[in-house]
Amino acid sequence: MKNKEKYAAVILLSVLQVYNIVRSFEYFKTYFTNLGNSFRYGNGLNTIQTTMYILFVLLDLVLITLFFASTGRYQDKVYKLLRYLFLVTFFLYIPYTIYAYTSGNVYFQSFTLLQKILQITSVLANIACAVLFLRAKPQTQPLAINLAEYELVNYTSMGHRFVHHLLDMLFIVPVFLFWREVLYVRNEYMLELLFLLVYLVYCFLSEAVFRQTLGKIATNSCVTSNGPDLTAGRVLLRTLARLIPFDRASFLFRANWHDKTTYTSVVYIDTWEKVFEDSNPEDTAATSK
Repeated sequence: MKNKEKYAAVILLSVLQVYNIVRSFEYFKTYFTNLGNSFRYGNGLNTIQTTMYILFVLLDLVLITLFFASTGRYQDKVYKLLRYLFLVTFFLYIPYTIYAYTSGNVYFQSFTLLQKILQITSVLANIACAVLFLRAKPQTQPLAINLAEYELVNYTSMGHRFVHHLLDMLFIVPVFLFWREVLYVRNEYMLELLFLLVYLVYCFLSEAVFRQTLGKIATNSCVTSNGPDLTAGRVLLRTLARLIPFDRASFLFRANWHDKTTYTSVVYIDTWEKVFEDSNPEDTAATSK
């Protein structure tokens, strides 16, 4: 059943992406035609946002193709990345989706009946796709472990934590630029606040639901606990700890403040081991005699 839901989710996602390309074809055509003039007339940020959106659509299409062309563990890894990209994007944009298709939105009310039907159908299809992805989990997922129970573990290297930061920023930037335009934020301090909010929501969603961000998926790392259970509340505390000044640069000298203050760690998946296994109760009893 889960396998069927996986295929249904990926097929529905491919239909949605094809629909998005067809719907935006004229816009993309105009965009590429005027690409050279965009930065000249002060539209650089919009150009960056559109370019990154196109790249993510292309990435989805490549991953969809790889999913159907592969089997076994490789297919599961591709599915895991597809699922992550869709669900995190879905939740980051859902507030705008709710607003955009309410009766009070003037832009939506200007649509023809056919356009309204297509838009509402697209929204419902996205919701259905999200439900399918949430239900059909990949075979390999980071385990909810407590490192206090293991003697050996391979912590993620400083170089890979830098990779996490770069890839996460690559994902966050187009989301930030989108909300910047939607909310029409131009004040410097409000822009910083908006970026910080997007960053924190991204980190919380990723680590609470998947125990990984995009960067951690790329390096096969995950968030684990060093004591209490890694609940959503603990992840929230870990996320808020990122507000510590200069926390994002703390990995450069292995301080990792948001880890240490919340008793969490970032480690490579399946590298935790027990050196001394729990002894068999029967063997213990026999020895005592």
